Amino acid sequence: MPRPRTTLDAFGHGKQKLRVGLIVLDNFTLNAFAGFVEALRLAADVGGQSRQLECGWIIMGKGPSRASCGLAVTPDSGPVEPSQFNYIAVVGGNDYPQRLQPAWLTSYLQEAAENGVTLIGLCTGTFNIARAGLMKGRTACVHWNVHEEFAAQFPDVNAISDRIFFDADDRITCAGSTGASDLALYLVGRHCGQELAQQSLRHLVLNHRREASY
Repeated sequence: MPRPRTTLDAFGHGKQKLRVGLIVLDNFTLNAFAGFVEALRLAADVGGQSRQLECGWIIMGKGPSRASCGLAVTPDSGPVEPSQFNYIAVVGGNDYPQRLQPAWLTSYLQEAAENGVTLIGLCTGTFNIARAGLMKGRTACVHWNVHEEFAAQFPDVNAISDRIFFDADDRITCAGSTGASDLALYLVGRHCGQELAQQSLRHLVLNHRREASY
């Protein structure tokens, strides 16, 4: 029999207003990953003490992943039951020209979509969601530097690069880089309220959150 999946409760999570599972892939972009997670962390509870009270997140994967800058990240867990999350975010990076991906990732993303969990493509993580067949006929926001490659790989997806991120309800795609922080703040405001979003902004020493369209 297959081994039961880990649940958020095993980590002391599960009651937050915003719950995100992050899948970090090899050669991922550190700026996008760190910016997204830090915006959540600083809004997680009153005072920015990093306790996962209002926001919860888990880093998932099948083993350590190394960023394009060389920093290694060890996941908290293997894939967690998708229904435990509001969002599952895939953090991609410089391996986007490769046209293959692990079978477990495709299967997991498809399962999440079937369960109605919103998928987020951070930086080139949108390539991975598209490889799972989950972006056909949709619009995807991608970084200008990978626009041509994305359009070549996925001609059935409308690629745009004139926004920071694009919220299409059950799919959210983000160009990456510092825009990942703006997306995380947008989600915090939606689920946890503007007070915690403003708290995160103050800690990040930012004047405001940029809108999706700049």
